Amino acid sequence: MSKNIIKCLLALTFAISSAQAFEMTCLTGELKPCSESDLQKNDGRLQIVVLPTGFTQNDKSEFQTAFQNYASNMVHAGTDVYSQKYRDKFLFVSFWMPGELLESKKATLGGQIIPHPIRDNFGIVLDEDKVHEAIVDIQRENGRYIKPWCAIAIFNTTADTTANAKTPSFINSRYGIVLVTKNDVTSNYLVSHETAHGGLNFLDEYVEPGFENLNIHSVDALSAFAAFGEGWDGLKAFWENIRGLYPVRISDILANNGSENITLDKFPARVTTPGHSPLEYAYEGGMFFGRGTFHHAGDNLMNTSFVARGPDDGFAFDHSRSQLDVIEQALDNVEVASRPNDRIKNQGPVDKIQFTFGGDTYLMLFDADKNHHYHPSTRYDVQVGWWERHWKWCKAAFIPYPCYENKWTVVAKSIRPVIHTINIKETKLFGLAKFARFLSCDLGLAKIPKKSRDQVKRFCSHQMDELAEAFVPSLEFPTPYQKLKVPVSQAFTKYYWRFRTENGTYESGWTAWSDFSRVF
Repeated sequence: MSKNIIKCLLALTFAISSAQAFEMTCLTGELKPCSESDLQKNDGRLQIVVLPTGFTQNDKSEFQTAFQNYASNMVHAGTDVYSQKYRDKFLFVSFWMPGELLESKKATLGGQIIPHPIRDNFGIVLDEDKVHEAIVDIQRENGRYIKPWCAIAIFNTTADTTANAKTPSFINSRYGIVLVTKNDVTSNYLVSHETAHGGLNFLDEYVEPGFENLNIHSVDALSAFAAFGEGWDGLKAFWENIRGLYPVRISDILANNGSENITLDKFPARVTTPGHSPLEYAYEGGMFFGRGTFHHAGDNLMNTSFVARGPDDGFAFDHSRSQLDVIEQALDNVEVASRPNDRIKNQGPVDKIQFTFGGDTYLMLFDADKNHHYHPSTRYDVQVGWWERHWKWCKAAFIPYPCYENKWTVVAKSIRPVIHTINIKETKLFGLAKFARFLSCDLGLAKIPKKSRDQVKRFCSHQMDELAEAFVPSLEFPTPYQKLKVPVSQAFTKYYWRFRTENGTYESGWTAWSDFSRVF
């Protein structure tokens, strides 16, 4: 009797497990069916995992059509576009996960449609944690061989929306997340452009209408508030930022933080590495801003022709030099970095007086490639130098007195990078955003033109948390900074320091020596 009960329980467990398994569809880059054995091969092919949101049990055929449209338009985006040129490197894998409609606010992956804050249409949003949880569930049920290079969420809507993506660097993930509708996947431009965000970590190189003369550095006025967290440590970080001792810059976090195709400098390489010439990012604009950001010359997939500052500063189904470097490493020569991580500088303290008690202090390094998706820095070598006072007895005539001899001393230290993040919700910057919304929406103190009132009304119908989650790539940002403790044992001394990076292929050149003075 007990054996029969055990058999029944085992059968029931198997039935439940089978019922929970996600139905999978797989296509190769040649749009031919593939199987689990293809996914299990360690042949360098990259998996693009496609998931539904807002599709009910009755919408299965619509999702399958959307999936096929996505895959087909990816591999027919143009002979010079990464997704067609390297089509043999991709596997497209969809998993059927029915749920409720988007309007219910209970859709799979937390998908919703909300008013867009800066455009006249709607935005599509989801809960990125639910995407990660879904991937883990799929791996549990379908096998650990599911390893997404990029995750695509297809929204079941025909509304006028703006597709968007969360890059891997911004969300500190192995893969990015792309949000598109079933209408969007009929466009070879939209699918290849948005997937370049989610898989290749590219940023937009175009300028948002109305932002032509807006400088990204204008947001740095709020940088101290981004460092201003809770408690004493938050107040201390705020004061250090105001003094310029350990400066955090919002512009660095947004546009100088692991993405290859956008920088904050025309010549972003700040150190000289033998055998490598500095690259010129010829045209100003990108990451929505018209000023303060720079991108390579060459019409390409991540740009538009709205603001053209040169004859080859526009859109094409093609790629710029910086984009091609990433594509080659991601899809062709995966073990070799295309260049040294030379976008570095001594962030702080630089030419500052340190009121330090004790034998240690902190240095802050800036490394634009610390969070690079394909060749992140793997080691920092730091040198600290000073004139060490060696005391001895000297004589004036026959009278002895203490004196010293200066000897140049250098201490070297190597460390591994450690991820450092800023959570906007826990800083005063988020508080300022909530305060601005309170003035304009809750109290209605902002002057709103009559033609904009309906749009503002829709915008204000959403809570600040929803809006921030929707249109900031992630509320928790990895930063391009690294702090480390170094010895400063001698009071009333000027110290000098510099560093270099290593990325698995190249060691960069050293930064120039910076200095700071210890008083106590």
